[in-house]
Parts: sequence; structure tokens; C-alpha cells
Amino acid sequence: MKWATLTGFTFLFGLFAQATSITQDFTTFGGVQSGSGFSNVRTYTDNGVTITITAWGVTGNGNTTFQNANLGQYAGTNLGLGVCNQDEGLNCDSPNHQVDNANGYDFVLFQFSSLVSGVSININPYGTWDRSVTYYTGDAASGLNLDGATLAGLSALGLTNMQNNESTVSSTGRTVTLISGAVNSILFGARVNDPADIPSYFKISELSATVSSAPEPASFLLVGGSMIGLAALARRLNRR
Repeated sequence: MKWATLTGFTFLFGLFAQATSITQDFTTFGGVQSGSGFSNVRTYTDNGVTITITAWGVTGNGNTTFQNANLGQYAGTNLGLGVCNQDEGLNCDSPNHQVDNANGYDFVLFQFSSLVSGVSININPYGTWDRSVTYYTGDAASGLNLDGATLAGLSALGLTNMQNNESTVSSTGRTVTLISGAVNSILFGARVNDPADIPSYFKISELSATVSSAPEPASFLLVGGSMIGLAALARRLNRR
């Protein structure tokens, strides 16, 4: 009977601690695109989690504020997601368009329908470039609109954790492991105020993360009834 009680509590703990993982490859065409031009949105679904992705450039008001940018996808070796910002125009067919800090600061915004942690992002340069990045993480409103925002104002929008991740000049890809707790939004881009002489240029080729799932409302009712029953059973066992 004690074993049965322990098993019940183990079941309940497992119900609350459900977790799954997602991995999204951006080097092959997939997902759904909505909108066009500098306001396009790409949406992917993996293991029941929706990833909504938009592109942004710090190109407005003399390169001080965010503007919508075009999120391009390029299939093949060392390719993935790239950005055409409003200073560069919409000629996004060229794979030379990457996430870079040469013409304003390019960023890709990932928003998840569930909280994620343990995030890693693979990047690949198209050519030989610096591969340093800046990223922001946090809990933000879905459909976050950065138009007119500043880098300093991102914290007020829920992107409260900023990190610089330095790297070297190379033509090979690398994996960036993000420093963050459980979040629903990641703003990932080329290094801001990069001290390197060579600009950062790269495509985003893959994203992986762990997703924690909360129980459905019906599960809460099941858990509540089970806990009451287990508590009563434990009291009877203690009297013996």
C-alpha cells in the first residue's frame, strides 16, 4: 500500500513536470508565411508548440529605433534565416542577405506559444565573417511589435535579459547556447556595438529548446481528486 501511495505521488509529480523538446531546421523550406514585404511573418509548429518569427532592423531615426524588416529563408548548405532591413531594400533573393550589423542592426524575433528553456541557436556565415551575437530574452506579449522601440526600451516590453556572446572570424557555423530561464520570447541578432573590425554576418540555421507544459484544466480536477484520495489513504496507513 505504501508503494501504491508513492506511485500515485510520482504520477502526480510527473503530470506537473511534463516536458518535451523542439528542434526546428531553417535550412529547408517549411513553415507558413503570412504577410509580405517588410511585414512578413513565418510560423512553424513542432511538438504542438507554435514558433512565430519576425525580422526587425534598428534602422529608423538615424539608426536609433526599430523598424519592420523582411525575414528571408534560404535553403541549402550554410543557409537558413536572413534579414533584409529597410536600409537594404527588398532584394532578399540573394543569399548574401544575412543577419548583420553592417547596415543598422538586424534581429530575428522568436515567440513561442509555451515557455521554453535550454535554448540553443545554430548560426552559419555566408562567407568569412565575425560570428558574434547579441540577444534579449524574456516574457513578452504575443505578436510583439517593436516598431519605434529602442534598444534601451526593450526591457519595458518584456525582453529583460540582454547578453553579448562573442566569437571569432570564420566561415564555419557555431552553436550559441543562450543564458536564460524559461521565456516565451527571444530577440536574436548580430553583435550590438561590436568592437571587432569585421562585421558580424550569419544565417540562423537551427533552433532547439526544452518546452515545459502545464496541465490542462481537466487535469487539475483529476489531480485535486487524486490528492484528496491519497491523503486519506496515507492517514489510514499511518493509523495501522
